Amino acid sequence: MVEFISSTIEPPSTASYPELRVSQKTVQRLRELSLQLDQLRLEGILTRSRILKHAADSALNFVFHSNKIEGSPLTIGETEVLATQTSYLSTDEKEALGAKTAYDWMVENCESVLQSPQPFWRTLNKILLNEVLNAAGSYRNDSVKISGAAFSPPEAFAVPEFLDRLTEEIRTSLSMRSPLELAAAVHAKFVWIHPFNDGNGRTARLLLNAILLASGLPIVVVNFDDRSRYMDALANADRGNLSPFVDLLLECLEYSLGSLKLPDRSDSNPEEEASEESSKTIPSNDPVEEALEELENTVIHNRDGAEPAAEISPEDDHDLLELVMASKLQAEQANYEAWKQAFESIAKQAEALAANFNRRYSPKGYSIDFRSYDMLTREKYDLLTNGFTAPRTWLFSWDLRSPNRHTRLMFFFQCSSQGARRIPDVAGASLAISRHDGDVYRRLSSEPIWLREIAYARGNLTSLGATERRDIPIVEALKNTLAETIKAYL
Repeated sequence: MVEFISSTIEPPSTASYPELRVSQKTVQRLRELSLQLDQLRLEGILTRSRILKHAADSALNFVFHSNKIEGSPLTIGETEVLATQTSYLSTDEKEALGAKTAYDWMVENCESVLQSPQPFWRTLNKILLNEVLNAAGSYRNDSVKISGAAFSPPEAFAVPEFLDRLTEEIRTSLSMRSPLELAAAVHAKFVWIHPFNDGNGRTARLLLNAILLASGLPIVVVNFDDRSRYMDALANADRGNLSPFVDLLLECLEYSLGSLKLPDRSDSNPEEEASEESSKTIPSNDPVEEALEELENTVIHNRDGAEPAAEISPEDDHDLLELVMASKLQAEQANYEAWKQAFESIAKQAEALAANFNRRYSPKGYSIDFRSYDMLTREKYDLLTNGFTAPRTWLFSWDLRSPNRHTRLMFFFQCSSQGARRIPDVAGASLAISRHDGDVYRRLSSEPIWLREIAYARGNLTSLGATERRDIPIVEALKNTLAETIKAYL
């Protein structure tokens, strides 16, 4: 929540232009990204036409998730139909429609962000909020205080000076810096300056993507599933550490690049495509195919002299398909809800363990700070289940402290590993663990901690190590993880 504080006095500004650092490990990841991008350009994958098509295809996701991060109650379906709805719009609907219009304008005019940053972001903010805010596109005249933030944006009179500095940074830095790192820095500094009365976060996410597009990179979508991680990364940037935000955007970009690598069906030959499709074997668990196969078996059965079945009309066929699909989708939703409940129980057990530990050992100088993040939504659960990579969604973390040391474990969702997939009927999404090494989170590999992954199958949770799995109560696996972490690092 933003609170505005009117003031007619202009005291000397105590704020200074943010200086952001990036760890060497993150710099190395950016170097590896640069090599990957060069290879994709050589392979004809990272082309302007494909990048723009990806941007067009990503419009709905971007608008939905960007507005959802700011608290919009609209579903993705409600966001999608706004294109055909022009009257009697609520404020949330007007903001979503403004976000779509601003996104389209950003894609079409992205190159101008590098030459004229200030007119660019003022236009973005005006388009975003023109229907709901009279001052859209105008810089604020009052001081602001952001509830829950560890910083206060600069005084209103200092905003133009800081925006001039940011403008100069955009104009002069791209040739010397990674486009992704620059985009991350501009986003972080823009929301720190907080130049507008409203829409600063949404404007910053559009600005970030304009820099990526102008640099020949695909747009990225910060998923609402990762809102807590996103806010945590921005809080780190406010303290001068940009690495967590760059790391998050690297994962988002990796997902976008994965989408670009998929075959472009619009460029395919229809005759070849039809030939390919006809040669494919349709999986036996395809619900529509199963329904049609059942109808075919009925006809064959009748040919063999059995009691003839009633004639099947097109309406009956439609009803059968509806029933099959309804049953299939209901089962998938039930599976997700059961999976979700199981992992919510893990987070609750982890929180209870931390609370019990603190009651017993905090007088001795030892403590565990438990922090809850986000649950995986159905949309992202389906992505992981189908084997797609996606930015890590954090479930919870443990920050373990002794009188003179501390370490942190992060539990995050991933595609179930090959070892987990050997478990019959295992879910496609599991929980993995990483440890903060002082700069970034690193997935556990050689650390003296047995637990690597928690998988779900048939209502049961299974703990997996590097080479084996154990059917032990999850609370015991979590206790053992705490004990091993404390022994090794505290």
